[in-house]
Amino acid sequence: EALEILGLQKRVGILKLSCTWPLPEKLLKKYLRLTKKIMIVEEVLPFLEENIKVAAMGMIKDIGIKTFYGKTDKTLPSAGELNPEIVMRALSKIMKVKLQSLPAGYLKEVQKVAPKIAPRAQTFCPGCPHRASFWNINTALKLDGREGIVCGDIGCYAMASLWPEIGFHTVRTLHSMGSGTGLASGFAKLSAFGLDKPVMAVCGDSTFYHAVIPALINAQHNQADITFIVLDNAGTAMTGFQPHPGINESAIGEPLPPVDIEAVCRAIGAKVKVSDPFDLEGTSRILTSFMAERGSMKVLIMKQACALSPEKKGKKQYQMKVNEDLCLGDQCGCNRLCTRIFRCPALTWDRKKQKAVIDDVICAGCGVCYSICPQKAIARVEAEA
Repeated sequence: EALEILGLQKRVGILKLSCTWPLPEKLLKKYLRLTKKIMIVEEVLPFLEENIKVAAMGMIKDIGIKTFYGKTDKTLPSAGELNPEIVMRALSKIMKVKLQSLPAGYLKEVQKVAPKIAPRAQTFCPGCPHRASFWNINTALKLDGREGIVCGDIGCYAMASLWPEIGFHTVRTLHSMGSGTGLASGFAKLSAFGLDKPVMAVCGDSTFYHAVIPALINAQHNQADITFIVLDNAGTAMTGFQPHPGINESAIGEPLPPVDIEAVCRAIGAKVKVSDPFDLEGTSRILTSFMAERGSMKVLIMKQACALSPEKKGKKQYQMKVNEDLCLGDQCGCNRLCTRIFRCPALTWDRKKQKAVIDDVICAGCGVCYSICPQKAIARVEAEA
């Protein structure tokens, strides 16, 4: 995209590596011969940049001396996410091409159009079990009253670290995959220095298998007083439902024995309970009791399949509807709890009627919103098979 905007398609070639390690040295040698300047564009650490430079030194008799550009020499920023504009600025300096400034009236036109674009923040999908899970965690923390510490991990549930005004904003730390449990274990040890807050760690089922088990064993071994929560949505949902050790088949459909999360946690000596996050009252009760209980690690596995999983997609458990006679709108006193805080995309606000309304087209029929309305204005009936 940057090359197209700058008009450099005929002057700059692109080599995209399908295999990044080990490096395809024959392929690199073939293309490095063709140019004197190479810019390496990659996210996060300059892994390719550093290793391609090393490889180029070993080929110097065949390819000659090259000039490399990337994160190491600050041509590209070492932190943050890359985008076409950043790449354009870098290319324009290397190729000595002037960046075209925007037309004078462009920003004015953007300002005219901007108010017409609906402000949509990132959020969980309709029917996502994580929305209910973090609603439960938030409820339990408020009932406990000690402003607990929740350490997050990498997955869809990372969105629980965003926007304080949203009901599922809960996570205080979000570092790297598998880090949440280790951080929580450390925070729990601060009780020896006077910290009196419940400490929780949250991870998904796929993350559990991939990176959490060592930290979990360490927490149990060191008797860390934490509540460890597994959001088991039966798949690697964020990246396309790739199978993990908890699934009963391989990537090519071969039957395999699943490794049970509950059994693993019990095997290391932890106290374990399993709940359905859609059961708001029952799950919140377990969490509240875990936070009040002093001692070693407690584990709660919240089991509910992802709304986009093959077993659920296109199927509704409930048919949901707002009873307009019971919905009091802004007179309710809940300050639009359903649409402002719970914020399921299927729960919207009818500006004309000044009442909540459910968009049946995108509603997943999970039925959770039935439990959050103080006026019981949201009705649910079993969906037809």
